[in-house]
Amino acid sequence: MDPLRAEHPARVLWLESQLAVAPLPKGVVAVPEPIRGTGFFSGGYGLWIDGRAIMPVFPEGQVMIVGQDFNSVAVYERARFAGIEVGTSTTWKNLRPILLRSDLAEDAYFFTNVYMGLRDGGPETGRFPGARDRDFAGRCMRFFIRQLEVSKPRLILTLGLEPLRFLCRLIMKIPPPKTLTACERIYDSVRLADGSAVVVVGLTHPSYYHANVGRRSYGRFVGLEAENAMIRDGLRAAFGDYWPSTR
Repeated sequence: MDPLRAEHPARVLWLESQLAVAPLPKGVVAVPEPIRGTGFFSGGYGLWIDGRAIMPVFPEGQVMIVGQDFNSVAVYERARFAGIEVGTSTTWKNLRPILLRSDLAEDAYFFTNVYMGLRDGGPETGRFPGARDRDFAGRCMRFFIRQLEVSKPRLILTLGLEPLRFLCRLIMKIPPPKTLTACERIYDSVRLADGSAVVVVGLTHPSYYHANVGRRSYGRFVGLEAENAMIRDGLRAAFGDYWPSTR
């Protein structure tokens, strides 16, 4: 399907996002246009497009990967110039091996963020500046519910503490963990507003993966093996023994 055809769900979502979270607070600017290749929403379409001439089928009912925000204007412009976000960021450098270990087909993911827009300069890490604006954060929460309605994920993998905290408040209705180290479980009985079930797994952010993953624990596993086991159990809880595998 042509990526410019407005009826594609990813294109519809991208167009909706421009209005849904406006006006943007100080320190946040709009994404001028989506990156044509693979890239996290809303800097890109949130799909695995890598080298394709047409938009792939939207991964409804599969896996959503959720970060905090797309990053800065400079990072976005680098990816837009390259035509793809993969290969232009530390996040993707460390995320790809994580995804490959899960044995899940890459086109089964919808890659997105809880906060829309770009950082207008300043640090590329840390809390997103728009998160401090209560009205803007509320609009992003409502738009994230819209993303859930469209993607209908059965498994959500969060990257770092902030998106996990966001989901704890928004859909799990439980106190968020103070640190990822304190999160030693997967959330396998979460109900969305429409009554559907989703599994939530909190992962270490890929940007700091090797420095921080060693502190994770899950059952008898620690470090990298703990997160691998969390992903495996999340997949099994969400899909049984028949997840959309690359095999």
